[in-house]
Amino acid sequence: LMIAAFLYIQTWFRLPKTNLHLLVFPFLAHTTFKFMLAAKASQLISECRRSGEMEILLSTPLRTDRIYSGFRTATLNGFRPLIFVVILTDVATLVFSTSRLNAPGQDQILWMLTWGMIVMLAVDTWALLWIGLWEGSRAKNTINAYVRTLRTALIYPLIGFLATVGFATVLFADTPPPDSNDSLLVGAILWWWIVGFLIKAPLTFAAIRSLSDHFRIAISAEAIPHVTLQ
Repeated sequence: LMIAAFLYIQTWFRLPKTNLHLLVFPFLAHTTFKFMLAAKASQLISECRRSGEMEILLSTPLRTDRIYSGFRTATLNGFRPLIFVVILTDVATLVFSTSRLNAPGQDQILWMLTWGMIVMLAVDTWALLWIGLWEGSRAKNTINAYVRTLRTALIYPLIGFLATVGFATVLFADTPPPDSNDSLLVGAILWWWIVGFLIKAPLTFAAIRSLSDHFRIAISAEAIPHVTLQ
C-alpha cells in the first residue's frame, strides 16, 4: 500500500521517471523500519500480558505510567541503531544523487523529499511507540495488536493524505520552484507533513491518554470491547 501510494504521487505530479529510482531505496528503508517498529512496539507488551508477567509488574509498587513508559523506552533503545542506519541511508542517497541530477531544480526537490522523510520518520516513531503500546495492552493477540497499530498510525494518515492531496494543487500552486510540475510536487511534500501530523498527533495523544486512564483495565481483561481509543 505504501509503495502504491508512492507511485501514485509520482504519476499525479509527473516526477520524472528517470529520477524515481533515486528515492526507492530510502523509501523502502523507511517503510521496512516502520513496519518492524510497529511489530515490536505492540508485540513486547502483548506477550507480557498474555504470559502473566504484566500482572506481576502491576502488583509491585511501581506506578503504571512507569511500567508502560519503561516498555516504550526499551523498545526505542533497541531501535536506535536502526534509526541511525536509516537516516544515514537518506543522507548518503541525497549526497550521491544530487551530483547526478541534470534537471534544474530537481536537487531542491530531492532535498525536500529526503528531509520530509526524516521528519516523518521522527513523527511516525513517536506515534508507533505510543499507539503500539496501547494496542498491545488491549488486543487479544500479537497479530491483532500489530494490525491495529499499523492501521491507526500509518494506514489512516495515508488514506487521509491520498484523499486530500488534490488540495495541494490549489494551496501550493505558486510554491517555488517555478516549473508547474515541480511546484505541485513541493506542495504535495508540504501537504504530506501537514496531513500526517494533523492525523497522527490526535491519535497518538489519544493512545497516551488511554494508557494513562485504562492501562490496568486493559491488561487485566481477556477482551476489552468497551475500552476504545479516545
